[in-house]
Amino acid sequence: MRPMVQDEGEGLALEVMASRIVIRVRAEDTAGAFSVVEMHVPAGFQAPPIRHRHRDVDWYALVEDGEIAIELDGVEHRVRRGGLVVVPHGVAFRWWNASRERGARWLATYTPGGFERFFVEMISGMQALGHSPTPSDMAAIARPLWTQYGVDMTDQ
Repeated sequence: MRPMVQDEGEGLALEVMASRIVIRVRAEDTAGAFSVVEMHVPAGFQAPPIRHRHRDVDWYALVEDGEIAIELDGVEHRVRRGGLVVVPHGVAFRWWNASRERGARWLATYTPGGFERFFVEMISGMQALGHSPTPSDMAAIARPLWTQYGVDMTDQ
């Protein structure tokens, strides 16, 4: 692993459906120890509405702007700008932008690294459709990726 310095906006930017995901630090940059992903989501965004859990990945997120709602093991929390969320592997969760009027931005760190590749593959699959993805399109793309990246659905 080498030292790294980035300016705002640097990293691999992925855009789909009014959302922007920036891979700030890849697992390859940290010898697999962690990865960092910045998420910009529009007002009312819901990602995905299904409760799910990571088998082997812990993640931590700092809300940089707006307000995120997150359900952790059945308990809903509101996390405003400056707030921090810690989601150990095995904890069932789902999250969404708590505001219908304002976008939100948060910075998530995944340990170990590698889960950032899920976003690259998911967005690539959605863009390859050639049309705006429907919820069934997104589910068809996401389900095999969740299996590949160690995510279990707790809702069916």
